[in-house]
Amino acid sequence: MVKLAGSKGLLAPMVSIGLKAIFGFLAIAMIWVAGNTVCERMFDSMDGTIVSRENIHETGIPWSYTRYRLRDANSAIVEYSYVDTGFDGSLPNDLPVGSHIYKKDGGLDYVVDGQLHPFPFLVYVTMCCLALVFAFLALRRRSPEGAPLESGR
Repeated sequence: MVKLAGSKGLLAPMVSIGLKAIFGFLAIAMIWVAGNTVCERMFDSMDGTIVSRENIHETGIPWSYTRYRLRDANSAIVEYSYVDTGFDGSLPNDLPVGSHIYKKDGGLDYVVDGQLHPFPFLVYVTMCCLALVFAFLALRRRSPEGAPLESGR
């Protein structure tokens, strides 16, 4: 429990509630980011050759937006757009025109010119574990004196 100097513990419950809200927000945000990224990657399917690539850099944001146009097996042009933040497992923004990309629906890995690009599972497993720790910290109960509640025996 955080105690402020001179407060005799009067503000401590308010500080504790504030920390719980922060931990709860972090837990929800981390689960949302991880789930959103995995779902977006899982439900993408592509099989084609890149015929054009356009990198778009907007002022004020630290990442780039890339638009790929692929020619599929039926000679149809299909467009895919990705924001490359560097850690989210999306397609990189520097794939060369003429590369063949294959990714099946329901999978997380993709293949570019025969080279496998695996999904960064370790990043998302770590994020989910941290989210569980934050959720625990947000939901745990404490006694009025600040000591953890004891289980009844």
